[in-house]
Amino acid sequence: CQENSGSNLGLRLDANYLPITTNFTVDSVRYKADFSWKNVSLLADFYPFSGIFRLTGGVFYNGNTVDVTGAPSGTVQIGDHSYSAADVGTISGSLEFNKIVPYAGFGWSGGSTTSGDWTISIDIGIMFQGAPSVSNLTASGLLGSSSAFSSDLDKERADIKDEMDSYQYYPVVALGLAYHF
Repeated sequence: CQENSGSNLGLRLDANYLPITTNFTVDSVRYKADFSWKNVSLLADFYPFSGIFRLTGGVFYNGNTVDVTGAPSGTVQIGDHSYSAADVGTISGSLEFNKIVPYAGFGWSGGSTTSGDWTISIDIGIMFQGAPSVSNLTASGLLGSSSAFSSDLDKERADIKDEMDSYQYYPVVALGLAYHF
């Protein structure tokens, strides 16, 4: 929802959800990553020219998570050692980001705010969600309880975190359609 009835300031409360699946490779293990981008934002809009262009700042409640699953084949390098795929089994874990994060952006709103009218808006910005933390990284194979393998799995966790660090800046492009009652 949005409020900008003739003033240069407006407030918005938005909710977003977008699931995405992709793949990446770390230390010869191919991972499937299931991204669940879900968040709620409270935004303040400033219209510097009293027109349709706006600058936006605010905060997001960030529920973004990533579940990763890797099913190695053949011999794989995990940490400092090589292991057979049968001994490793499936590697799975999850990534989480900071929960309350800042946002900055700009956008445009078109149309009137008269009852019975439609408006279109476009927002472009960036949410600063921070570097992810990798938790619950486990392996289902025979080596899952080995302390040496556990040490190598900790190195794999750090490598996955390094691979996913580029997601700490979450670009936001949003198209909105609103009907005014």
